[in-house]
Amino acid sequence: MPDYQGIGLGGILLDYCGKYFSSKGFKFGITTSQPCINFTLKTKNNWSLIRIGRCSKNKSNKLHNYSSRNRITTSWYYKS
Repeated sequence: MPDYQGIGLGGILLDYCGKYFSSKGFKFGITTSQPCINFTLKTKNNWSLIRIGRCSKNKSNKLHNYSSRNRITTSWYYKS
C-alpha cells in the first residue's frame, strides 16, 4: 500500500473530475461499493446519492466473478 493512502486524494480527484466534466456540459457519476468512498461522498455537498442496493443478477457466466450482485453498491452524481 502506498504511504499516501487514506489522506483524501480520491475524494479530491472525484471532485476535480466532477467539476471538470460538469463545466463541459457532461453529467458525471460513479457507482461504488467501497465504504470509504461512500463516507467521503456522503460528507460532500456537491454529490447526490441516487441509488443504493444490489445490482441485478448477472446473466453471463463469463463475468460471474466480477459482478457486484453480492455487495451493496451506491451510485452518486456530481451536482454542478
